Amino acid sequence: MRLFLLTALFAVWLGGPGLASEQPEAEFQLVDSQGQPVTEQSFRGRFLMVTFGYTYCPDVCPTTLNTVAGVMDELGPIADRLQPIFITVDPERDGPAKMGAYAKHFHPRIIGLTGTSTQVAAAADAFGATYKKVARPGGDYLMDHSAYIDLFDRQGKYVYSFAYDDALEKITAITRKHMTN
Repeated sequence: MRLFLLTALFAVWLGGPGLASEQPEAEFQLVDSQGQPVTEQSFRGRFLMVTFGYTYCPDVCPTTLNTVAGVMDELGPIADRLQPIFITVDPERDGPAKMGAYAKHFHPRIIGLTGTSTQVAAAADAFGATYKKVARPGGDYLMDHSAYIDLFDRQGKYVYSFAYDDALEKITAITRKHMTN
C-alpha cells in the first residue's frame, strides 16, 4: 500500500521521486483497442506515463487524462518519446474499442488498454494500483481506484509518481527533466 503523504513529504525534502513508497513495475499483459495483445515490452525504448481508471469515471479519470494530454502538448517534439497509457479497472464494461475511443478523446497519443479481469488485476498489482467495485442503487456501480500517474524510463524502470491533481506545470517539468537527462 502506498503511504502517499509521508512519502511525498520525504520526496520533497530529499528532492527524490514522487508519491510511491514502493517502486511499481511496468509489467502487464493486456489488449489494445484492436484486441491485439500488448505487454510492457511493446513500448521499450519510450518513456511510459501510466494511469489506471475507467470510462464511466465521473471526475478523477477525465481530470487525469486532460492533464496527461496537456503534458503531451507542452512537451512539444520530445513527446514523441513518451507513450501515455490508460489501463481500465473495469474490464466488464471497458472493452478494447471503448477504451481506445475514450483515450483518444483526450489525446490521439493516449492508448487505452484492457483485458480479462485476471489480466487487469495482475497489471494493477504490478503497478501498485488498487480498485474495488462500489454498488449503487438500481444495480449500477462505480469503481473506487487509485488516482496517480506513474512515469517509467525507456527500460521500464520506475521514475516518478504524480498525484492526479498535481499541476500540469509540475508534471511537465519533472517529465521533461527525466526525458532530457
